[in-house]
Amino acid sequence: MSTTAPSIALGIPIVAFGVSALFTLVLSRLPRLFSAMLDEPGERSLHGSAVPRTGGVAVFAGIASGSVLV
Repeated sequence: MSTTAPSIALGIPIVAFGVSALFTLVLSRLPRLFSAMLDEPGERSLHGSAVPRTGGVAVFAGIASGSVLV
């Protein structure tokens, strides 16, 4: 077992978190530019204002980046 294995094992979740946080930050500002990315409240909605629909993209990007490093 090499000495780099623990650092890589610790680095993968950190990279995945960083990518997910970055995508969340970017995608939270994009829906203001593209109204199709917003979920407008309707009569059956629980939210009172428009909510971004792109949260799953950030989670997927974090998981994918971590998987690539493995």
